[in-house]
Amino acid sequence: MSFITAHKIPKIEYLNSQVYTGVTYSNASAVLTGFVSTTDIVVGSFIRSAVNPLKDNAGVNYTVLSKTTTTVTLNANFNINQTTTFESFFLVDFEFPPIENSVNIDPQERTSKALSGQRQVSIDYIEEKRSLVFSHLRTFDDKDGILPSFSTYSQLKSFYDNYAKIGSTFRYFDDKTTGLTGFNLYDLDDLKWNAKIISHNGSDYVYSVPMKLRRVL
Repeated sequence: MSFITAHKIPKIEYLNSQVYTGVTYSNASAVLTGFVSTTDIVVGSFIRSAVNPLKDNAGVNYTVLSKTTTTVTLNANFNINQTTTFESFFLVDFEFPPIENSVNIDPQERTSKALSGQRQVSIDYIEEKRSLVFSHLRTFDDKDGILPSFSTYSQLKSFYDNYAKIGSTFRYFDDKTTGLTGFNLYDLDDLKWNAKIISHNGSDYVYSVPMKLRRVL
């Protein structure tokens, strides 16, 4: 088992669409055009492209409000004209690093003995198992005390309820500042939800949530 320095703040992305090219964003319009198909784009997801920002001028994240077979409508108007890429995704955006972060490498082998008595080992595959504990997950936003749909605990619970608990694969970024390629694909090694309340202030609860991830190397 190895332990990872826990000063990096991670993030999780899931239900990522393909990266579309040739998508047109228009000034003063929330409608994006240029899609051949929008089958894998999910209403409510965040968006990004190679050029335009994730947030509007008011600091609100752009999300997919609705779609047709060839267009996507966002929750707010864009303020520039451009034709570039488009990708949609859901996000768990952690505010703090995990308080526990360890990795175990587990070769799955078959062992037999030759007539000489020498042991022979055949490796079928190698698993990486990562154990994490996230703490200080609040149900309320730290900034204004209002319960938002994007609070870290809400994001993590939605990720588990709607996606991860059925064994689906997701992107785990060990450091959320590393860009779009700094992730590995995992699924949950333990499908149980074991959130614990560690403190509260009135109706504002703070949770600790363990997670066990698995991937094949």
